[in-house]
This record gives sequence, structure tokens and C-alpha cells, in this order.
Amino acid sequence: MRIVAATSRRLEEAVAAGDFREDLFFRLSVVRVDVPALAARPEDVVPLARAFVRRHCAAGGLPDKRLDAEVEALLVAHAWPGNVRELENLVERLVILSEGDTITPADLPLDLWTGGDVAAAATARADTLQEAVERLERAMILRAIARTGAVKTAVADALGISRVTLDKKLKRLAIDWPR
Repeated sequence: MRIVAATSRRLEEAVAAGDFREDLFFRLSVVRVDVPALAARPEDVVPLARAFVRRHCAAGGLPDKRLDAEVEALLVAHAWPGNVRELENLVERLVILSEGDTITPADLPLDLWTGGDVAAAATARADTLQEAVERLERAMILRAIARTGAVKTAVADALGISRVTLDKKLKRLAIDWPR
């Protein structure tokens, strides 16, 4: 028999405090994989969300759907206190309730779609200024891509930066240019 267990608690501290059985801790600690919270890995949000869209469309027998670039920006900016489960549950809801083949910001619940205030959404729950700046840059770039039809010169103009600067930011933030 194999047991796979997951927790967001620090079990060593729970054992030391007497809140978790030490013998059970050692039985479960054969192979340990520490995975940072989703909020600490914003680069994983969009690939996970896209995979969940595909999974839930297939599972529900629905036609393929895609996420609007602005939706992706808002998903990246969200803090995800519920981690991957919260993201998957939201995506499942969006797949089921959205109309058409594109999930748009109008399909999002109000806690994610803050009336277009991408800055507030991007900087909420950021631990450092650098993290807030990167989240805001990512969200604004994705939003500009969605609004301009993915024309690099138009995106750069919308952001008030040169195309060279845009290319540097795309590379630094690991943003894949839509095809």
C-alpha cells in the first residue's frame, strides 16, 4: 500500500507542539516533496489554467474554450489563497458557465475582476515591491496584448514604452507571445 498525503501545515512544528503524532509523521515522511504556494509561482498560473480548461471541456463534453488574455492577466494577479484547487475550481466554473468559445473578464467572479483595476489586483498580497512590480508589469502587458490584438508595436505604444523595451520585458517575465 502507498499513501500520498498533502498538507499546508508545517508538520515538524505540529509534532514539536504535540498537535501531530510523531510516529505518523515519520511513517509519512519517506519521500517528501515541498511545493511552494501558487502565489509564489505566478508563472505556473496560466499553463495550469489552460490545462484545466482543456480537462474540463473534455470531461463535460463541451467544445474547446480558451482564456482571454485579460482573464489570464487577472488570474496571474490573483493571490490564490486556495492554491491549485482554488484555481481548478474557478476554471471548472468558468468552463461550465461561460458562453461562447472564449472565457472573458465578464465571466469572472467580482473578487477577481475588480472593475478593471489591474494595479490593485496585481499588487494585492505581493510580499515585496519587486514582486508587486513584476505582477503589475505582467498584468498590464497581458491586458495590452488583449486590447490591441497582439500587435507588438501597438502593445508597446499602449504601454508607453519602446518595442525594444517590450521585448526585454516579455523575455524577463517569460511571457509567451500569442500566435
